[in-house]
Amino acid sequence: MLWLADRVQRVSRGRPALQIMFFMFAAEAVAKLFESYTRERESKRFARHFFLAICTDEHRRRLVAALGSAFPHVGASPAAITEHLYRIRCDVVHRWNYYGMSLRDEAVRELRAIVLEGAAHAARTLVPTIAASCARKSTDQKT
Repeated sequence: MLWLADRVQRVSRGRPALQIMFFMFAAEAVAKLFESYTRERESKRFARHFFLAICTDEHRRRLVAALGSAFPHVGASPAAITEHLYRIRCDVVHRWNYYGMSLRDEAVRELRAIVLEGAAHAARTLVPTIAASCARKSTDQKT
């Protein structure tokens, strides 16, 4: 998803909503993988879970620093910014409204970095959990 967001930026410079859509898709996917979610729907819940539970406090601080002033009307909290990012995602996905906002390139790059680093953090946390779960299942099957 981040690769697609990078490619979209090349052809739609000045339209950050398209990139935000892909960043939010990536965040949702990571959170769903992290929680072993196999059904559909609940994208909003998982987008929130990614930014507010999977990402570190440092990621949330950077999120506010990068986007708090860009979206002054939503408030400068991680929850408010996540909610607004999700609204942008929905505007693009459901209404094809991707042309009505502007955002500094630095803020877009920082959001990309936060999503990428949050995904890496989830993987570092998830892999040992999966390995332990598989080991338990293997032990349980032998007994």
